[in-house]
Amino acid sequence: MAEIIRNRTIRPSTRLEKSKSYKIDTKTVSGGDILVVNIDHETKSFRKSYKFNGSDVAHKDSISFRVNDYGTTIDICWSGATPIGTISKATIKSTAPKPLTKIVVDKVVSKPISTHTKTSFDPISNADTITLILGTMPGDKSLELGEYYGHSRNRFWKIISTITGNDLPLSYSDKKNFYLNLKLEFGT
Repeated sequence: MAEIIRNRTIRPSTRLEKSKSYKIDTKTVSGGDILVVNIDHETKSFRKSYKFNGSDVAHKDSISFRVNDYGTTIDICWSGATPIGTISKATIKSTAPKPLTKIVVDKVVSKPISTHTKTSFDPISNADTITLILGTMPGDKSLELGEYYGHSRNRFWKIISTITGNDLPLSYSDKKNFYLNLKLEFGT
């Protein structure tokens, strides 16, 4: 059992807007290893280490994370694996007289803390389904309504209706039944 270490620096100054995912190579990680990913920021005092079980990542070429920078806080959202723990470096100002010094304290958190966790819906399919329509994570309005493509400005339902030559059902349950009869499946 080995500890494999990967270091990444968040560099928003050189990152394109459409390329906010940071990849972590996992090709050399085996099932008995522990992968440690150390992340820091090029301009902010941010440093966190995430640990992954080798058995969770050994069969993958890579995992990735996205950065949500809210100005005063930074959230890291993982894709491809879930960390088993987070070790963060918290900076605490001491109460000593001026000049102020900084003391770095290690704290262990059992799981990464994020208030921005989203979940999707189950796919709409049955035994006769032959086509899969794959989208991204449903938007906030769709999640609020509990419906795929639920936002009133989303054109998905209208496009499917048009290309199949059928009238667009009004209720979500009618839309689901309509598309099950077309033998289409969609999910995330």
